[in-house]
Amino acid sequence: MKSFFIILSFVLLIVPISLAHEEGNEAETNSAHKIHDNSLQNTLAGAAFLAILTIYILAVNKKKFFKKQKTILFILIVIPTILITFYLVYTTIYLNSISHTQGPIHWHADYEIWNCNEQIELINPQGFSNKIGSNIFHEHNDNRIHVEGVVINPLDVSLKEFFEVTGGTLTGQSLAINTPQGKKEINNNQPCNNQPAALQVFVWKTLAGKPSQEKIQNFPEYIISPYSNIPPGDCIIIEFSEEKSQTEKLCNTYKIAMEKGELIGS
Repeated sequence: MKSFFIILSFVLLIVPISLAHEEGNEAETNSAHKIHDNSLQNTLAGAAFLAILTIYILAVNKKKFFKKQKTILFILIVIPTILITFYLVYTTIYLNSISHTQGPIHWHADYEIWNCNEQIELINPQGFSNKIGSNIFHEHNDNRIHVEGVVINPLDVSLKEFFEVTGGTLTGQSLAINTPQGKKEINNNQPCNNQPAALQVFVWKTLAGKPSQEKIQNFPEYIISPYSNIPPGDCIIIEFSEEKSQTEKLCNTYKIAMEKGELIGS
């Protein structure tokens, strides 16, 4: 039993350190999501080890432990605890130092998807999860894009990446999205109301308190504006319709702000 715990302790010491080095390399190649996810996994693994060890100690009659065994058990508790703490601190500092945002951020953008005047909704979160997507980039069944955490590379939070982490795809000519009714695919080869149509993206922004909209050309690589509140955060309208320079669609947050007179010219 003593050798068993020593082996487990050695594995727990080596694995997180090797993973930290591996994730450091991946961080330099746009892997913010993997770094966060693996950091969480490593922490949970260490916590599980400590929980199992604690249960073992409680299950065994303490009087049966010799002094040497007690020392080993103490070390097996203290070292993993210190290691987990060090790993979390190291990961946090390292990510912040190399991140595009120079630390954690919390950005939001509302969005709507329209297919020939029919609004499409993203699939709802399943099971115990309250979100669709990754820890950094997700949606909470609220038609709102959430960016929460450290952004290593701006393209990690592009519009294309948002649909990929939520189980779909976005290109300049097509969109695939998981909906409550199943997978929905839209592409420029399809007609809309028996007329030629195209996938287009319009973004409502607020500059100096004044709302305006812009048609985005390279929309797969569009990165939302760095705001937590909406407005001034973006209202993104993804629309499959006839070609046009502007959209009449508008997110509810912008509608409410305009109705309250909170935006200049509204």
